[in-house]
Amino acid sequence: LTKIGESAFFACSGITSIDFPESLIEIGESAFKNCTGLGKFEIPGNLEIIGKEAFSGCRNIKEITLPSSIKVIGASAFENCKGISEITIPEGVVELPTSAFKGCSGLVTVSLSETTEQIGDSAFYGCTKIESIDISHVKYLGAEVFSNCSSLVSIEIPSGVTAVGDSLFEKCRKLETIKLPDTIETIGASAFASCSSIVSITIPDNVSMIGDNAFEGCSKLTSIHIPDKIKKIGMSSFKDCSALQSVTGMKGVTEIGYKAFSNCRKLSE
Repeated sequence: LTKIGESAFFACSGITSIDFPESLIEIGESAFKNCTGLGKFEIPGNLEIIGKEAFSGCRNIKEITLPSSIKVIGASAFENCKGISEITIPEGVVELPTSAFKGCSGLVTVSLSETTEQIGDSAFYGCTKIESIDISHVKYLGAEVFSNCSSLVSIEIPSGVTAVGDSLFEKCRKLETIKLPDTIETIGASAFASCSSIVSITIPDNVSMIGDNAFEGCSKLTSIHIPDKIKKIGMSSFKDCSALQSVTGMKGVTEIGYKAFSNCRKLSE
């Protein structure tokens, strides 16, 4: 047996364990999706492909060890696998696709390989127990990657990444420390919205756009410097930043959007 096909065991909720043969190379799309009783299995050492939604909704899986043979992890492959607490991405996996571990609310520890360069939209959305993650080798981050990661405390975006995507850190309410590299050019809509623990953040000089609602609800943010390249401050960008006292720079700004600084009651300069 080399391949388990698409939806082969879809919603077989009575399956509790699987014994995969070593000859297995591919697990197809939705092969074990919503197998809610599945809790125990070992991925064979020759497996190369885990298809889209292959184990999505398998909420009783507690442990997964991905072998070094893995080359492709499909979109939503482990979405809503709420029992997984730890995952190590092996060397050879270049991309973590859209929603790969979305909703894995038990996930605490993530180890990315040095070859993982891209993290797709919503890959870790709603992983509410992740406190920190090393993304130092990543070159691209999609939208909503860490949105609703409510335990995330600190993160450093590596040099080479050019955009803070839409809602990238939205509702990361414990995020205190964020370091942006000089290569960042755009900060997307709602990128840091409701990050209510951020006290300060440095916007790099190469940033030319701050999207709508980018820092809305950052209620502990006390000051911000707007670099010269920024021409427009988006709608509600700093709305409800109730501790914001000082906004400096703004030499290149030609447009301030609707409610950009609404409810910034302490703003004096």
